[in-house]
Amino acid sequence: MNLTPDQRVGRIEASLSRVDELIRRYKSKGRDGSPARHTLCLTADGVITDASVGAAQMLGLSRNSLLGQTIFDLLAGHTRSLFEHGWEALVKRVRSAEEEYRLVRASTLVHASGYEVPVRLLVERCPKHNAHILLALQDASHRGALEHELARLKESYRTLADTVTEAIVQIDHEFVIRFANSAVYKVFGYTMEELENQGLDLLFPPSRAGRYRKLVNRYFFIDDPDRETSGLQGSLEVIGRRRGGDLFPLELSLGNSRGFGDNRVLTCILRDISARKKDERRLKFLAFHDQLTALGNRDMLEMTLEQIFAEMERHPGRRGALLFLDLDGFKKVNDSLGHEIGDTILKETARRLTNCLREHDRVYRFRDRDVFRLGGDEFTILLPYVARPEDAGVVASRIIESVVEPFTVEQHGPVTDIRMGVSIGIALIPDDGRDRSTVLRNADTAMYSAKERGNTYTFFARDMNSKAMNRLLLEDGVRRALRNNDFELYYQPINDESGRMLGIEALLRLEQEDGSIILPDDFIPVAEETRLIIELGRWVLDRACMQIGHLHRTGHPELFVSVNISPVQLERDDLHDVVHESLERAGVEARHLILELTETTIMRDAEDAIRRMKMLVEHNPGLRIAIDDFGTGYSSLSYLTRFPVDSLKIDKGFVINMDEEHNSKIINSIVSLGKSLGMTVIAEGVEQDRHLEYLRGKACTRYQGYYFSMPLPFSRLTEYVREHG
Repeated sequence: MNLTPDQRVGRIEASLSRVDELIRRYKSKGRDGSPARHTLCLTADGVITDASVGAAQMLGLSRNSLLGQTIFDLLAGHTRSLFEHGWEALVKRVRSAEEEYRLVRASTLVHASGYEVPVRLLVERCPKHNAHILLALQDASHRGALEHELARLKESYRTLADTVTEAIVQIDHEFVIRFANSAVYKVFGYTMEELENQGLDLLFPPSRAGRYRKLVNRYFFIDDPDRETSGLQGSLEVIGRRRGGDLFPLELSLGNSRGFGDNRVLTCILRDISARKKDERRLKFLAFHDQLTALGNRDMLEMTLEQIFAEMERHPGRRGALLFLDLDGFKKVNDSLGHEIGDTILKETARRLTNCLREHDRVYRFRDRDVFRLGGDEFTILLPYVARPEDAGVVASRIIESVVEPFTVEQHGPVTDIRMGVSIGIALIPDDGRDRSTVLRNADTAMYSAKERGNTYTFFARDMNSKAMNRLLLEDGVRRALRNNDFELYYQPINDESGRMLGIEALLRLEQEDGSIILPDDFIPVAEETRLIIELGRWVLDRACMQIGHLHRTGHPELFVSVNISPVQLERDDLHDVVHESLERAGVEARHLILELTETTIMRDAEDAIRRMKMLVEHNPGLRIAIDDFGTGYSSLSYLTRFPVDSLKIDKGFVINMDEEHNSKIINSIVSLGKSLGMTVIAEGVEQDRHLEYLRGKACTRYQGYYFSMPLPFSRLTEYVREHG
């Protein structure tokens, strides 16, 4: 049977309660060793009108609960009929008899907990009421039987304690171990015989034993009902000590103390939690470290910065610096050579960053834990102590020297040496910010300034704040627009070659107070960086589903709507639920929704993207997925065949510039690839007759672009649908 620690303690305590009851029964004997005499006062009908305290204790009931019951209610079933048969005659004899007592017979009563109590019953007239009967109860069990039961119970208790894998000990109020089960050997290296009658301190390091004794002592006086209000927990995490002196993490679960003879006993379960602590450390590492490089992640950086600022409040003269790094040319390498090579470069970059300044450096050295990867090819280095601003510049120069060395990737075929640069922005702490958000933003701003020149470093300067302020205002605008519902969806029709509209793509717009429109290319990156894209993406899905549902109900039931999904949304484990809820609220079938994912998004981690896309389709049967901007990134054909994708969208840049030979070749390849994989190919950027004619000649059947219609607000879209739907 699998029992929780609390259930095991409960079982053991139940056994202790049974022992307590047997001890009370011993104490109920008369002083001369004969059974004590307890009385019940009964009417002629056997109804109890009064009871002694001893009689109530013998039956495990209160005196008040006995009143009104009949003696017949208390008898065991196998003696009741015989007792009832002779009761009336007995009453008559007692009333007429001159003898003080008359023996009825041995009978068996039932204790409130269910076990049987053998008794001798004697009767006399009740001195308070002659019409009533006084019934004296004498416990007919004998010491030998009780001793036998105690021995059996003790053996049962030890057997129960030995069935659990955790160590169990019982201690008295002087912290002497009175009982130990066999599992103590596995945990501590002591046999149960060696531990019994030893002090509990033996199981803890001497430096902590006194403190643990004070903690445990409270459990002798505060039981479960009062633990929550008194702040006591059911378990304590402490340090244990094995026989050889080794220390290990230990969980100590404490039951309720029990009276045992003239002493009190506390049951303790001691559990080796070394494996659990190891798992907790592993989980904490995963939560605060980047899985690819094992460097600290953004959460770890923010937590470390908070600690630095707290220390600087106590030491105002201290200075530090934050270096924000971005690899120059990484995206091109990653997209052209593949993510496997990209990952190799990122891991090698992490190694170089942690090794480029070590203990022998005379200017500055930093610890591995001060290097972080924020995602993609962005890294940060925290310099907790900087004597002079120039020192941060020296560190940046060393980093650049290290990163520009060729990256060797011999295991990936003919590509052996890859060269890249690194742009570094430096923000001084606290000069360039007195909180983590400001410092990160200013270091990021300085990095973008350095990136304009490439492969260099730049200190943050106040005049850079105009760019940072613009971004801040844009972020604030996105937040305000979400709060005030200022976003609007425009829709661009997707048509067949005859001009008939098949569906629409939802395009997000943000209108400013002056009436100008902010396009997604400007505000979506900000929304993704701030994670506002999660709330914004939910809003887009809801609105698009509601509006396509309206078109269905007004006579156009087969139109579909296509919605773009950002990388941040795809990373969310609840995206399939968000999609399902939007469809359900709008009353739209999943087959009328297409989710568009960019080629770059799904190739960041192809295996994970496959898993997440399959989850989307499984939870929303009929849902379709399209790869947007196809041809601009790097897709492995083997991966492409595994993606649950229905459509490929040719990037508009290829269509608009199809006169260039390499663009027309790419268009031809995408159309052929889509046909061979059984996918629909949609051409974006169709603006002129020649675009349409060329694509028709290549058997592309779906088109999107200004040739058919510019993006329209929903109010104007309904007119277009009436004409072309």
